Amino acid sequence: MYSYNNPFINYDSLGLAAWKGVYYEISLSKVVTYYNKAKGKKLPVGQDISAYKPIEFYLVSECFGTKKYRMKVVALAGGIIAGRSGMKVISMGAGGAKFEDHSSSPNPNAFNGLFSYAGISVAFSYTFGGDTILGNATGNIGKWGLTTDLWSAETLTGISFVDWFQEIPCCTGNAECCDEQN
Repeated sequence: MYSYNNPFINYDSLGLAAWKGVYYEISLSKVVTYYNKAKGKKLPVGQDISAYKPIEFYLVSECFGTKKYRMKVVALAGGIIAGRSGMKVISMGAGGAKFEDHSSSPNPNAFNGLFSYAGISVAFSYTFGGDTILGNATGNIGKWGLTTDLWSAETLTGISFVDWFQEIPCCTGNAECCDEQN
């Protein structure tokens, strides 16, 4: 399924294997405060250091011949988060994900290695940027999604690894094949 059957929007001049799916994340942060002399109390500046941020990705590759893959990738990261969550020190989010694994055919092992992410989320729903690296794969988890953050600016780094993957047949109009996948 070259360029997800829409070459006008999804142009792939290099012939790289594409993956699509969703991500889920949660982070724990420390609330940074300052002392306001006029009010005589500490006031929050925002969340600052993210002590721990696990992110799970559930991805499906494009078809290559008669097969494709589905898999779960886990990223464990820490970094700097400035923002305001509706849940104080806990932040959660979910949204869509698109990646290329820089191989001519889908390669789940390309997602093992370094993890890196940078993005800005606003209004509990939209992420600008969202550039993401999972091992040798590069992609984006930006655009529309759900988050508990009123706003946040994040830069994270860590490791990523494939928790599991499964080879599955591609449906190419064969009703029997399609019934097996549903």
